[in-house]
Amino acid sequence: MIMYIIRHGQTEWNIEKKLQGRTDIPLNDAGRSKAEAVKDALKDVEIAEIYSSPLIRAYETADIIRAERKIPVNIEKDIIEISFGGLEGKVYRPCDTDGDERIYNFFNHPERYKPAYGGETIAELKARTGNFIKRMSEKSISCKAGILVCSHGAAISAMLACIKNTPDSDFWKNGVPDNCGCVILETGGGNVKIIEERHSFV
Repeated sequence: MIMYIIRHGQTEWNIEKKLQGRTDIPLNDAGRSKAEAVKDALKDVEIAEIYSSPLIRAYETADIIRAERKIPVNIEKDIIEISFGGLEGKVYRPCDTDGDERIYNFFNHPERYKPAYGGETIAELKARTGNFIKRMSEKSISCKAGILVCSHGAAISAMLACIKNTPDSDFWKNGVPDNCGCVILETGGGNVKIIEERHSFV
């Protein structure tokens, strides 16, 4: 079967360059518009199941793409975004060496990243997102039907890192996934194959 893993649409905090993490920020108008474009691109694709992070920006994206399909959006905690703890809401500039060392390391040296109080490590993020991918790979669904998954930038990067077994130093090797960008996987029989890592519908 084919899995379409889509990052949520744009939010105001994306524009303001604020770390969102678990902070529950809704889509803005541009984010909803991009989700509508994905909906149109996938309108003829048979979708058997839909999974979304519990956060509203991912759920809104999934709900828009679902369109008239009479299937539920399943809330999946394992694909929620990484928690940044006390860093959430901070403005980030990925290449700013004069800013917070933890934020700088997260984007530039993820192997050195140490979370703030209440935050989550990259190892913890990879463990739970990897568990989700494993469970999905073992599903028995018709090869003609697909699975839609709506998640977040770091969470999707963690899924790819688990599939490719890459070290934390290469966590951002392909950059941060675009809003409404898509990873396409082929899964089944416990196996996972990456078809495309940075597909764009818009």
